[in-house]
Amino acid sequence: MGAIKINLNTNYMPIKIYLNSFDTLIRPILTYGCEIWGIDLLHNKRNFKENINNDNSKPELLHMKFLKRLLGVNSKASNIGTRSEFGRHPIIAYIIQQIIRYYVRLEAMPNTRLLKQIYNCTKNKPFSTAKVANHIATLCNFQFNKYNLETQKDYKKCLKQFNNHWNFFLENDWYATLNNPRGPTGQKNKLRFYAKIKKTFCLENYLIIVKNPEYRKYTAQLRISAHQLEIEQGRHKRKTTTENNVEKKVPIPENERICNYCSTHSIENEIHFLLKCSFYSDERKDFLDSFNYDMSTVDPDSLVTELFNRRDSECVLKFARYISTLIEKRKKETMNI
Repeated sequence: MGAIKINLNTNYMPIKIYLNSFDTLIRPILTYGCEIWGIDLLHNKRNFKENINNDNSKPELLHMKFLKRLLGVNSKASNIGTRSEFGRHPIIAYIIQQIIRYYVRLEAMPNTRLLKQIYNCTKNKPFSTAKVANHIATLCNFQFNKYNLETQKDYKKCLKQFNNHWNFFLENDWYATLNNPRGPTGQKNKLRFYAKIKKTFCLENYLIIVKNPEYRKYTAQLRISAHQLEIEQGRHKRKTTTENNVEKKVPIPENERICNYCSTHSIENEIHFLLKCSFYSDERKDFLDSFNYDMSTVDPDSLVTELFNRRDSECVLKFARYISTLIEKRKKETMNI
């Protein structure tokens, strides 16, 4: 892990190499024997279905630390947003697949085996492998009794079909969580902008095309709202108000998180930053002219969504460079304020 961390964001190595290195070198260590201890990890959750995307287990904490460092965002950045950029689920999703694999293997094992005899004696106890496996199968609408696990053909087919059901369940759960108006803590979901531009659960194209770590970092920060714009920073600021002759500090409302770099008194959100703020008008003109975009005829919301989802390398690179230029300009101006 240390050797991988040393190289993170310091060279132009492809992102997929880092991800494959984690999956082949680190994840097997984190999940060794998870077919057994993973069951304890599951029944310690109050509501498994609601918490699948909010896993705080030690393996997942290390997984998130690795992904956030690779993406170039701070430790407070959204876990769901970070994993979504890479098209990855929590490690607990992999642990569950291993538990199911172990369960199917036990069911297919002949009764003459000692391990199978022990399994048969304990399968009806609470939190046994069989109980947990069937609970998971119920969650993702899967039935084990449709397969004759004693045959090699059905054994493989069962595992393949379960993985399909499980991935479908995870993606539906991800979509519902991402588009929930309220976040896990009950506050307004900070990924509202991200939900507009994130169309599919996959490794984002810019992470493959853009080799410059700085360009990738700034693009990722803007996408998952791990940036310094007022729409995000205002969440953590307080203002003093008086109510019933008592002063108290309250969060700054969203409509008061105003851009300090132009005179329009507009909310400094991602769309204002990219396409509206007059402070970046020269850079914006150069960028839009290179693609023949006419802002007088284009809806800004639709254009931002299109730009973040373009697949052609030229546009992806130019857009990442444009984002980097704006953020660097804003940083310099901030230092002078």
